[in-house]
Formats: sequence, structure tokens, C-alpha cells
Amino acid sequence: MKELPNKNEIRLRYASYGPMFMEVLEKIELKLRHTLKLSSNPTYKNRIKSFNSYYKKILRQKAAEAGSSNSLVTLTDMIGIRVVCPFVEDLSIVER
Repeated sequence: MKELPNKNEIRLRYASYGPMFMEVLEKIELKLRHTLKLSSNPTYKNRIKSFNSYYKKILRQKAAEAGSSNSLVTLTDMIGIRVVCPFVEDLSIVER
């Protein structure tokens, strides 16, 4: 039976990346706020994937692959920013 990744080690490693995730998130949001010229004032919502969600993905990935290591799993959704536009016309500008 395959050994589960060490949750405490992974939690510590994940926590060490927290400041970097926050800095990247803030910089992207700031750039969006300065770049997007819309007819309205959109609402920006952001998030960093919680440790529990991250750990669940690790477990799913480890179950799908052979071997087990405690390295960070590569994800494409660690941070997210949602731009909520009050007018449909603004969506195409945000998409570009």
C-alpha cells in the first residue's frame, strides 16, 4: 500500500509560500485595476487556494501516479481573481 504524503511537512512548505502567493495576487489585481478601462466600476474578488483544498489535490494526484514524494504539486489554480462587471458590455474588454 502506498504511503500518504506527510501532511505536516506539506503544510509547512505550503505556508512558506503564502507571502509569495499574496504578493503575486496583489500585483496581478493592481495591474488589472490600472489596465482595465471600463464604463463601470467592477468588483474584484480574489483568493488563494486553501491548504485543505491543496492537500486534497495532492492526494488525488498521488493516487493517480506511481511513487510518493512530499514535493509540491503543480496546480494551475493556486490563486484566482474574479472581475465582476455590472454591465455585459464590459465583459469583452475584461476577456481581452
